Amino acid sequence: FFFQAEDGIRDYKVTGVQTCALPICIPLWKKSYNVAGQTPNRNIRITGLRVSTSGYLYAFGYSTYTPLATTGSDFVLFKINTADGSIVWNKSFSAGGGDNTTVSNCIDIDANDNVYVSGYSTATGGAGGTEYIIASYNSSGTVRWRYAYGTANADTAAAVKYKNGLLYVTGQDGSVSDLNAGILVINPINGSIITQHNIGGSGAESGICIDVDNYGGVYVTGDRKSTR
Repeated sequence: FFFQAEDGIRDYKVTGVQTCALPICIPLWKKSYNVAGQTPNRNIRITGLRVSTSGYLYAFGYSTYTPLATTGSDFVLFKINTADGSIVWNKSFSAGGGDNTTVSNCIDIDANDNVYVSGYSTATGGAGGTEYIIASYNSSGTVRWRYAYGTANADTAAAVKYKNGLLYVTGQDGSVSDLNAGILVINPINGSIITQHNIGGSGAESGICIDVDNYGGVYVTGDRKSTR
């Protein structure tokens, strides 16, 4: 839902949480959406959204045949006009189809409205069952590139950040048997990996959120189960 406060300041309401500048907000529009090319009985779950510097709303999540399930899911991405809620374009992607799972966990957007999606899939051939899925779409919704990354164990991309002309991704890295928090630095033009790191000890770790400062310092939060 898109709301406008009585003083004209725009804000958003998501899953019932309202954060307007004033206690009373006026609803501008509310919409329900389906994904182009998918049957109407698909269940769409929007798990997050982001507003670009150009003022468009990007909503992402996944669609399934079964409510609240992820099995057999496709990741979905909508570009929405904030003025009236109309869809500019929408995209879906399934790595393999059928009962395979493809889920988007996070997006980020650069100044040119190129969108970067991070998530995971069970259908890309990873030995550990799941692989990173990282994709980029341009402002018209055309795929710029898609990238799958997998190791001997489960890999999941949880968060993505565009900063200083580079793309940063964190999640769970299965390159070691006890699982580590992984960090990938990626070329946003073609999706190639520039460098990668993992953080961990004797137990399982995973990165959940990532941010980058203006000097290239990378900050990651997540789960840690190992001992020092």
